Amino acid sequence: MNLNTRLHILGRVALKLAALAGALGGLLLITTIMLPPRAAQASSPDLQAAVAAGVGHTCALKGGQVYCWGYNNHGQLGDNTTTYRITPTLVADGAMGNSGVTAVAAGGYHTCAIKSGALYCWGYNYYGQLGNGTYTDSTTPVAVTNMGSGVTAVAAGWLHTCAIKSGALYCWGYNDYGQLGASSSQTCGGSACSTTPLAVTNMGSGAAAVAAGLYHTCAIKSGALYCWGYNGYGQLGNGTYTDSTTPVAVTNMGSGVTAVAAGWFHTCAIKSGALYCWGYNGYGQLGNGTYTDSTTPVAVTNMGSGAAAVAAGWYHTCAIKSGALYCWGWNSNGQLGNGTSGNCSVENIA
Repeated sequence: MNLNTRLHILGRVALKLAALAGALGGLLLITTIMLPPRAAQASSPDLQAAVAAGVGHTCALKGGQVYCWGYNNHGQLGDNTTTYRITPTLVADGAMGNSGVTAVAAGGYHTCAIKSGALYCWGYNYYGQLGNGTYTDSTTPVAVTNMGSGVTAVAAGWLHTCAIKSGALYCWGYNDYGQLGASSSQTCGGSACSTTPLAVTNMGSGAAAVAAGLYHTCAIKSGALYCWGYNGYGQLGNGTYTDSTTPVAVTNMGSGVTAVAAGWFHTCAIKSGALYCWGYNGYGQLGNGTYTDSTTPVAVTNMGSGAAAVAAGWYHTCAIKSGALYCWGWNSNGQLGNGTSGNCSVENIA
């Protein structure tokens, strides 16, 4: 069985977990990585990510400590077990020491956190996504190689991880589609990978935010947006369907970008208070009133100003505008929060 087939099957398993979530009150709610606005990343540690949702697990900060719950098959809850938890469980100290944590990110089956400018990860590590130079899963936090100080942001994708350190961007883990933004001679199970952080090409300084999706990554540098990796649905936003192993400039996103979110096969960003999305649109997750994919950013309906934050899930999107929450796209499990289970291609208030 090849990698893509196996991952597709894993995706189907995740869908079943989502169905189970309905019976468990949303415990295993499927979502992907979100990045708060740039100001929250760069200027105020107290405003950094306080809650993160992975494929089947959730983590949150309370009093500088990390708690996780949900699916735990690879130790992604960090409590030194592989036991599923239906209530928040304190992450074990491990190499991190579970206090003074300022940010947390949840990926496919792994989790990462920032403490005192150092980065730690735990959980699934088959592709080196924990960044500690091994392929061994860890049920407690381990230190990421060369990330012992100066880390200001972290994003955990399906099988890869990225972080900003002193304004420079680094990625590690699975790299078959170039989502690390740099080449590596390592292989994991026949796939390209890196078990330690690699500097992303042409992103040497000035990186302010990063988002990691399924097989693609995006980052804001000096107000401009760049994406790289898998581009089969146009999610890199450069007008093509061509994968890229190095960052490419997103069309019409050369300045004023303050937030970015990477979903399964789509991407969204806030520019000068307006919200734009691009990539796969089979469930209306681009929010422009159609179900047509787009290889360049399209304006989200009724989100022309005042957008403050955005999050991209598997096939749905949510955003905050003027203090109100809106969601659109795939809704078979009620993830839009509007009391229905029908898909929607324009924003709906949650």
